[in-house]
Amino acid sequence: MHWIYRREGMGYGKKVDYPSCCSYRPVTMDDPFKWEAAIFGPYDTPYEHGVFFLSIDLHPQHPTKPPTIKFLTKVFHPNIDEGGKIYVDILEEEKWRPVHTIESLLLSICSLLAEPDPVDPTFESCHLYRYGYMSMTRIRFCPGPNGYGWESEVKTLCTFLPGLQAK
Repeated sequence: MHWIYRREGMGYGKKVDYPSCCSYRPVTMDDPFKWEAAIFGPYDTPYEHGVFFLSIDLHPQHPTKPPTIKFLTKVFHPNIDEGGKIYVDILEEEKWRPVHTIESLLLSICSLLAEPDPVDPTFESCHLYRYGYMSMTRIRFCPGPNGYGWESEVKTLCTFLPGLQAK
């Protein structure tokens, strides 16, 4: 068994003690550097009752280099761009600490969903949040024609914020 599986608490290929807010596993047992995860939306947030899927690519120099974690599920959030990239300091190479495990990173991302830390005002969601047009407890998403889509989220957001125009 590869040392990464043991480091992540996988034992014999299965982890039995997951935190309540997330779940994760290797995509296949043949590649210890490719993982998949699900995060369950935090209570009393716009993401409550949601299930959000992520891809996790561990760097070949893991754990000395941070992994690449990306949301596969579309999310309208100040720290997540339209492509699913997560902007949080613990995933930056300068701030990365090898002590982090996949579980600790997912727990941090769960916390980030509930408590945004807007870092890039070029995102529409970041701009809205930073300048007081968006409250994380007031937004509720409505299903679009293809489930929960980016467009339907923006339109829903704008209906709660008078004066803003949906695209």
